[in-house]
Amino acid sequence: MSKITFDNISKTFINRNGQPTRAIDKVSLEIEPEKITCVLGPSGCGKTTLINLLAGYTFPDEGHIFNDNQYIKGPGIERTVVFQDQALFLWKTVKENIEFGLKCQKINKTQREKIADEYIEKFGLSGFGNNYPHQLSGGMKQRVGLARALATRPKVLLMDEPFSSLDEQNREILQEDLLRIYYEAKPMIIFVTHNIEEAIFLAHTIVILTKRPGKIKSIIKVSLPSPRTSEIRNSAEFFQLRQHIWKTIREEIK
Repeated sequence: MSKITFDNISKTFINRNGQPTRAIDKVSLEIEPEKITCVLGPSGCGKTTLINLLAGYTFPDEGHIFNDNQYIKGPGIERTVVFQDQALFLWKTVKENIEFGLKCQKINKTQREKIADEYIEKFGLSGFGNNYPHQLSGGMKQRVGLARALATRPKVLLMDEPFSSLDEQNREILQEDLLRIYYEAKPMIIFVTHNIEEAIFLAHTIVILTKRPGKIKSIIKVSLPSPRTSEIRNSAEFFQLRQHIWKTIREEIK
C-alpha cells in the first residue's frame, strides 16, 4: 500500500516580473493509503503546486516527498493525474484514449480492449467508444478522462479540480461515479477542489491550506458513513461540517 509523506517541503517560483513568489512553505503531511484526501484553501494557496510536486512535474526547493519511502524524482506509472481540462488526445477515439495508459503498460491488445470496454460501460459511455473528443459534451469528456486514469489501476490518483468546469448535475453524478469505482479498487486519491461540499462528500481527510504561501492550517477527519450516497448531502452532520470548514477558510480569505 502506497503511503505518501511530505517532509518539510517548500516551493518558490519566479513571477513574470522576476520576483520570487513562495507557493508552499514548510509543509509536512502524511497521506494515508487507500483513502481519499481532499485539499481545500483560498485561491493561490498552492493546491495545484502540491499536485505537480506529487506528480513529479516539478520539485521542492526544500524538503523531500516520499512514496513508499522512496524519493519522488519524476513522473511514475504508479501515479496518474486527472486534469481540469481532461487532456484527451483529440485524434484518438474514446476507446483509444482509454486504452492509451494500458498500451504504455504493454498490456496486449485483446486485454486492452476488454478493459476499455469495461470502463466505457462503467462510466456510461456505451455507444460512444468510436467517437472523438470533439463529438462529446464536457461531462462525457471528463468521464473519458476518469476512465482512462482508472483503467490502469493506479496506486495513486492525483486529481486537480477535475469537475470544476461541469454543471452541478454532472458534477454530482461524476462524484458518485468516482466513489463507486474507488470502492472497487481502493487507490489512494489526492483531490484538489475549491468546492467544500465536494470535499466533504468524497474525502476521508480534508487538508485546509492557508493563503499564500500555503501552509497547513487544519486537517479534518470526515467521519460520515461509507459507502456514501447522495442523501448524505442533506444530513445535519454534512451541514455542520460545511459550516465549520467554511469558517476556517473564510478566516484566510478575509
